[in-house]
Amino acid sequence: MPIERRPESPTKLADYLRLTAHADEPEAVVTAARHYLESWSRDSIANIQRIDAGWAPFDVDQRPQALSTALDLRCVRDAIHNHCMALRDARLALPPELVELDEFFYAATESTERCDPSRPPSGRPRSAPVVRLVCRPATINLARTACPK
Repeated sequence: MPIERRPESPTKLADYLRLTAHADEPEAVVTAARHYLESWSRDSIANIQRIDAGWAPFDVDQRPQALSTALDLRCVRDAIHNHCMALRDARLALPPELVELDEFFYAATESTERCDPSRPPSGRPRSAPVVRLVCRPATINLARTACPK
């Protein structure tokens, strides 16, 4: 019987970070990231979706977002990091699940770049979604917009 692991569990994060760090090719990192997202419990996904207006790398049915390339990882990483920065700027506490996602996707993206030195260095890819925080009295709404071209 599989053991249910929670995102805030350092062991789980460490296991997946180890997988990404030892990957020999970007596809292996993407596969590890898919497995990492699939390992999240529904409760943890619900916790993160409460603060992020329903978006994270999970859909409304709490299924992981499809990841198939290193660029997908970078886009998710940028969206998560922008979300973290917007919450910090609004002086809101970051939930541990969001911090973990930020750490994991940063490390996973770095691993893909290490595996494929022909890729440009980290930075905002042009196709990454831009997340901006819109504050209204008593509500916070994250609006996803298309990337500037």
